[in-house]
Amino acid sequence: MESIQVSSIDFVRSGRKLFVGETLLGDQSVEPSMNILMAHGSCAASSTYNNLLESVSKEIKGIQPSCSVKCTLYDTFGCGKSCPPKRGKFEDYSPHEDFLDFQALVKKLDPSTPLLLVGHSFATNQILRLLLDNTVITKITG
Repeated sequence: MESIQVSSIDFVRSGRKLFVGETLLGDQSVEPSMNILMAHGSCAASSTYNNLLESVSKEIKGIQPSCSVKCTLYDTFGCGKSCPPKRGKFEDYSPHEDFLDFQALVKKLDPSTPLLLVGHSFATNQILRLLLDNTVITKITG
């Protein structure tokens, strides 16, 4: 499987540093035909999706070898490889703050490329909230 390129975005939002990992699955020589953003549940880590990444990679090569998919994984604030809050206030971990981070991360993705949102546990709540928001994702198909 292709390696996950690790990067750290210092300011997804002011004062909130999240671990963000990205990898290109499939044909590395072509632009991705889709973005997949994988979000984990409460108090978990993006590594939850490692086995899924491996399966998606095999499927892409078997079905459409000349295609690529960009996968983005991230750890929510204070979880996995993301930094804990400096202030250490309970509000830093609130569902609303988590949603604002998720929203800011989605805004950083290429809006011209179709986006598949994958969520586990509490992340499904954040995905539904994002879809209802209508300020980030303006077109839903499928």
